[in-house]
Amino acid sequence: MLNINPNTKQYHKLAGKKHQGKVNPIIKAWYEKTGLDHRQYIDEKMEGKIKVSKANAKIKAIAEFLNCPMSHVISVNMVSGYTCAMGSACKGLYNPLTGITVWSDVLEFPCYDVKAQQMYKAVAPLQWHNFNTLKNLDAEQMASVILASLPKRLRVVRIHSAGDFFSKEYYKAWRIVANARPEVIFFGYTKHVAYVGSEENFHMIFSLGSKQDAIAIANGLPVCRVVASKEQAEQMGLTLQCEENDFDDFVKIINGESVTLKVH
Repeated sequence: MLNINPNTKQYHKLAGKKHQGKVNPIIKAWYEKTGLDHRQYIDEKMEGKIKVSKANAKIKAIAEFLNCPMSHVISVNMVSGYTCAMGSACKGLYNPLTGITVWSDVLEFPCYDVKAQQMYKAVAPLQWHNFNTLKNLDAEQMASVILASLPKRLRVVRIHSAGDFFSKEYYKAWRIVANARPEVIFFGYTKHVAYVGSEENFHMIFSLGSKQDAIAIANGLPVCRVVASKEQAEQMGLTLQCEENDFDDFVKIINGESVTLKVH
């Protein structure tokens, strides 16, 4: 277990447990209409395309930092937990039809996006639509769908503010997309060692709390470490990012540097 939080009692109470939350009304309505569950959910209005996300504090901060319209900075998300094969310390699986979340038995800090799926009705349908739209395609086909879904005017894409690369083909698709849009910066976090790197316009950092932590550390990869507080970061000789602004982790990632963030 990655020992990053000095006071994990509240999280250990969740470890290995089932948490009863709200059923998602959008996916429930889809199920009642079609008889298909969340594993087949597709937003019929967006069939053949994936949905991008344009409104959060980090997107706004990066846009202001780059002095570009906020619409030129987006994120593309997958389903947290279900696409996080290497997830460990933060992993949870939320079922939108039952409202039940099953947490990792080595949980240290619950995934913020799994909590968002429980709280906000629009989150899970967007992510399941994206995953279900792409999951059965090959790399070239996925890349075509992603490229068709991206705005023409674009500066930055955060790959996965939620979720992770669910297959090698899916990772290859993003490399194809990045090559096709050289004017755009693509960046993100992953729990897969094989997908970490910083080159040209494609930048991925390793997120600790993975089954591959030891490999990442042994190989000196740039990592994102989550801590409980600013005081803990200082005790470890680290400087927190995203304290005074929401864009300095972006700067570090595209420079191939490690990042420290406070749990949220």
